[in-house]
Amino acid sequence: MECRMFEITLVSADDLPDFRKYGQTMKVYAKVCLKKSEYSKKVVTLEGDKKTTQKTSVDRHGETNPRWNFPIEYTFRESSIQSSGVKISIKLYTKRTLVKDKFIGHVDVPLKSLFDAGLSTEKIFSYTVAGTPYGKLNITYTFGEVFCVTKASLLKAAARSAGIGALIHGAWFMVTGDFSLLLTN
Repeated sequence: MECRMFEITLVSADDLPDFRKYGQTMKVYAKVCLKKSEYSKKVVTLEGDKKTTQKTSVDRHGETNPRWNFPIEYTFRESSIQSSGVKISIKLYTKRTLVKDKFIGHVDVPLKSLFDAGLSTEKIFSYTVAGTPYGKLNITYTFGEVFCVTKASLLKAAARSAGIGALIHGAWFMVTGDFSLLLTN
């Protein structure tokens, strides 16, 4: 199966609505996840999946103009990139102490539109934050080269990234993808 690495960097946001009350500072973070249209069958990860949802750090100083420079990496099947149904969903929130965090707005970026714009760019792309009058989200991105993945290498990658516990001859091991230590006596 052909795959490709994709890195998106959430650089900053500008002109977000001011949700401050009582002299508090506005602390903004973003949640990033994958979405697919009902017609796209190529991506099996959905919004809310802990494997595909990531959160930036909270910017405590920028208030309505937060800065993160937060890189996030995903691996996609080449066929998923070429389909028009896969989107990167970015939701912005303001962190609050005693009550639920306040939703500010969201941006859905079609993966194919980024791919069609070029494999790599140092240019900052700005997207309007839906739900805000003037808010903008600024990103950069890079697609890696195509590589082939076999099922065995998928198992190794999963073991390397998450770690798999194993009970062998009464001893507990954390398997990290290097199975050669388990095969020797």
